[in-house]
Amino acid sequence: MQRTTNARHDARTMRLISWNIWGGSRSGVVDAVSELRPDVAVLVDCKARNVDRIVAKAAVAGYTHHLVSCTDYTGIVMLSAHPLTYGEIDQAPIPHRWLHAVSDHWGLEIAAMYGPLPKTIRDEPTMKEFWNWLVRASDLMVDRKAVLCGDFNTGIPGVDGPADYRFRCVSQFRDLGAHGWRDAYRELHPGGEQYSWWNKKRGFRIDHCMLSRGLPAPNRVAYIQEIAGISGQSPSDAAKMSAISDHAALVLDFR
Repeated sequence: MQRTTNARHDARTMRLISWNIWGGSRSGVVDAVSELRPDVAVLVDCKARNVDRIVAKAAVAGYTHHLVSCTDYTGIVMLSAHPLTYGEIDQAPIPHRWLHAVSDHWGLEIAAMYGPLPKTIRDEPTMKEFWNWLVRASDLMVDRKAVLCGDFNTGIPGVDGPADYRFRCVSQFRDLGAHGWRDAYRELHPGGEQYSWWNKKRGFRIDHCMLSRGLPAPNRVAYIQEIAGISGQSPSDAAKMSAISDHAALVLDFR
């Protein structure tokens, strides 16, 4: 797991971060985002009551554009230094777990998701129903310049987590690859063992960024745990008490 104390990047590079912010209620989220200096920040698992505070503080830090897809118990916020518009793919079976954006500045579509868990919440459709829709929706973008990122809440056993762990919707996750999407982290780190979330000291990589068929691979992909002394995430139970998230931030640099 990487730590960073200076996150400057070349002005010709687009930096994208994707991060589960654990509801967004803990202080330090925007400070950590600002330290990483992304051009676009995808923040998943953000409760509606925390959106105004995050957006206002982000605007002061230079992220004057945002899109939101949130409800009272979770959702997605996208922050940007340049204008964003909502994309046309907006019929997700669980609307607050999906956000399709277009950046004309970067010539890129950014689709963000917060994958459901196996146990449904309230009257949400099932994890399988969401994933079946997602695979079909992603087909619409796979031949365009696009990324699909967020907390997928799944992976491949033995690759993205312990071999004995039963990830759900693995076949649908594999379908993304079969349909032309590429795993950004695996493009640069075929045998990499970085993780984005821990449970009982076991690591899992459930936060992903997928690249559309023709999109060039980024020149850097990393999972960041500590940001300028701010504890972003830690696998130890004691450290989680003071962390601002229980996930690492996924950082990608595109040249």
